[in-house]
Amino acid sequence: MVTPALLTLIGLALALALTLPPLSATRLLTWPMAAAAAVFWLLPVAVALVRLALRLPHSRLGGLLDWSFAGLAATGIASALCSPLSATLMPNLLPFLGAVALPYALLPVLKLPRAKHLIAWFLYPLLFTSGLLWLLDSPGRNSQPFGHANTTGAVCALAACILASLAWRTRNYSRVVCFLHAGGATLAAALTVSSSSRGAVLALAAAIIIAAGLHLLRQGRFLRFASLVVLALAVTIFTNHRLRDLALSGRWSASASESNAQRTAMILGGIKLAWERPALGWGPGSVPHVFPGVRATLPGTPDNYLHLHNTPAQTAATLGLAGLLCLTLLLAALARGLFALRNSPQFMPLTATFAGTGILLLFDHPFATPAFTLLAALPVAALSLYREKSTPASTLRPASHRVLVVLFVVVLGCLVWPLGRDLAARSAWATAQDAAAANQPVAYANALQRAHALAPADPFYTDQLASHLATGHPFADLPPPAPDQAAALWQSSALLNPAHELAHYNAAWLLLATQPALASLHFATAARLAPARAGVWLGLALSQIDGNTPSAPLPALAALAAEVLSDPSFAWSPQWQDPRLAPYRLAALNHAANFLETRALAPAFVAALRNPGPTVLASSAFRRARLGHGVLYGHPDGPAPVDVNILFKVDPPPALADALPSRGFISPRDLLVVGELALPTP
Repeated sequence: MVTPALLTLIGLALALALTLPPLSATRLLTWPMAAAAAVFWLLPVAVALVRLALRLPHSRLGGLLDWSFAGLAATGIASALCSPLSATLMPNLLPFLGAVALPYALLPVLKLPRAKHLIAWFLYPLLFTSGLLWLLDSPGRNSQPFGHANTTGAVCALAACILASLAWRTRNYSRVVCFLHAGGATLAAALTVSSSSRGAVLALAAAIIIAAGLHLLRQGRFLRFASLVVLALAVTIFTNHRLRDLALSGRWSASASESNAQRTAMILGGIKLAWERPALGWGPGSVPHVFPGVRATLPGTPDNYLHLHNTPAQTAATLGLAGLLCLTLLLAALARGLFALRNSPQFMPLTATFAGTGILLLFDHPFATPAFTLLAALPVAALSLYREKSTPASTLRPASHRVLVVLFVVVLGCLVWPLGRDLAARSAWATAQDAAAANQPVAYANALQRAHALAPADPFYTDQLASHLATGHPFADLPPPAPDQAAALWQSSALLNPAHELAHYNAAWLLLATQPALASLHFATAARLAPARAGVWLGLALSQIDGNTPSAPLPALAALAAEVLSDPSFAWSPQWQDPRLAPYRLAALNHAANFLETRALAPAFVAALRNPGPTVLASSAFRRARLGHGVLYGHPDGPAPVDVNILFKVDPPPALADALPSRGFISPRDLLVVGELALPTP
């Protein structure tokens, strides 16, 4: 007989299968693992709703927990349906609802007699795999098996808390099992340290300090507690190279400063996105689609992010004030539940685990990873079961049965159709990759057309198809099959999502020869979204010149100066040989030099700009591949799309190379200041 408990156990096994392969955090988005991941996320939704509809015992968490999770589910559905990117985001709704439903689906498993052994069987293979793959891998931050060190740190920190809790529970009746779980917790803590994730080690330190405080302070052992706090903080600081550098030198290292700038950008960007849609946010999974719209004026260097590394900021951006309210209710419910257990032996381990989880979520938002979501849901479900007074599921009114059955059908109706088309499109994309590997352009184009037809709102397939039609990519010797069709595809994609910089950028280059005024608008939008993108200011200048605008010289001059500051080697690029650009070269270089002098930046570069010398130096032509583009849009496999315009890699002589600053020495905000005159009204 298939029971909810059995289905949840199948889900645990599936989570392990999705977690253990290397690079699993991104591989689970590829076909056919994406289908297995969809089953994993669908199982808790089905189990939770069926148990609630049948009014089975322990099918509810009780009290405020039910209200907060129901509110999160309702907010996620409403946000996805009301978002301007609704068609794009609907497949992302399933992982969100699966994460919300997981605590309910875990309730029947935790009621099993050997539930703690099931948890250990899930954790030990994960930890041993992480350690083994890390030892076999090159030395450095441990990112195994997820492919991202922060995710490894978050999962291992939670695993350490849970295994330590199991050791605490078994200390009085099985010393062997207690030592086994204590060893597992130690291994998990060591792997947390190996990830070099500041958030993870700080979360682990917070959990240890809180557990020690709750245990020792009740016994009046103040000196022992103070000593343990000092020891925990010292170990935390000196086992993490970024915290150690801060402690020894009094300032952050260059890599830590860049990481801090990126985290600041994520938090500020989340606030800006929430301000634009305050009620319901942009919808689950929307961050990589909308973040470029607020990116230009924020610190840090990356153009975009898969998610914001701060759960309150992520919630504000994707679910708005409604989501923040539900998150606040959830925190209140957890605090209330812990207070009810204050005299229980479970109070200390649960409080420490929740504290560690809270610290982690201030540094990351890894809920797209099944292993992390499972481990985060476990203490929530355990808290509900351990509460002395819980709300039994039998108090549901009979009418609620029909309501929940209808809700179950509605949820399935919202999810299954877009999810099925999304999975079919991923399968077609896998077929296209096979055709590319076999050097079969026709089969590649047909499979890609099929993927685009199945998921027309997914910008990834639009970009891949348009890139192929405009350049022949990924086939080196294939002439561009249909540039006009590519321009139309990118224009429609830019219309669907105005923050899709790649679409604006490439549509502009394709339209430049025939519709310079329209190209100028697309270039201006792309420049506002990604001011540091090489080629965007050059294209804007050409569109101003080709458009024969009466005021063209001044805007073109400003745009070319911004291009020089964005890419210092462009000052000696062979592209200045273009008769349209040659008259502007010296003036543009002087304009860029004047700006640098006002900011007291790069004096050697300023001197080189004042006396630029030869127009053309040795260079090589290439098309830029948008590496990382697929990961951001949930498709990490296959070739990256390429831009249609030709760029040049300039190889300056050694004397000049020493004077050239690296790309990124000017902030995006300053580039917008320099090129402001060239930006027409959208």
